[in-house]
Amino acid sequence: PQKHSSTPVTEVFERAGGVVRSEDDAKDVRGWHLKGLVDQQDSPSKLDEDPSQLPQTADNYQAVQEHAAKRYWPAAAEYWRRHLHAGGPDGVYVAQYFDYGMQLYNAHKYLEAAELLRKVTEIAVGDPRGYNNLALAFEGAGDLD
Repeated sequence: PQKHSSTPVTEVFERAGGVVRSEDDAKDVRGWHLKGLVDQQDSPSKLDEDPSQLPQTADNYQAVQEHAAKRYWPAAAEYWRRHLHAGGPDGVYVAQYFDYGMQLYNAHKYLEAAELLRKVTEIAVGDPRGYNNLALAFEGAGDLD
């Protein structure tokens, strides 16, 4: 068997007795394959083609959550835009910025997540979770300055 180059991640796994092998290097995340956690590059859905044509809904934020959970990012972004527009500057809760920001972060959409997490730090100035996750989003995006 071909030995993979040693990285901090593989060293930890090897010390723990695990074996780290890569089936498809293009889909690896930090040295090992996380099946189900990396978005699959399937053919675009109708939702991705023109998100402005999405149906109206009574609860745009709920639609954001549903589409983000399914990884339909253009649709989730469109419903988020509608949610912000409908709620005005005071109608969007900090928890909503945080939740959607973390969904984007977990999908490795670091710059988009950073925008929302920056808003969290503006609204909830004393809450360290916003600052911590904003720093992680910048780290993920490679922007450490």
